[in-house]
Amino acid sequence: MNIVIIEDELKTAKSLENIVLALRPQAIITGQYQSIERSVEALQISQPDLIFMDIQLA
Repeated sequence: MNIVIIEDELKTAKSLENIVLALRPQAIITGQYQSIERSVEALQISQPDLIFMDIQLA
């Protein structure tokens, strides 16, 4: 399962990554982005199975 994390707080993104990998070691974090602008192009290319996204990006 390919997963992308969109989160503007690095500490939160890393914590989420650790939780995901602890629960699903076979998961692959294909990208971590801190803004929508930076993630749009990458999402079109990578087409992840799951996206974790902060609903209130700064």
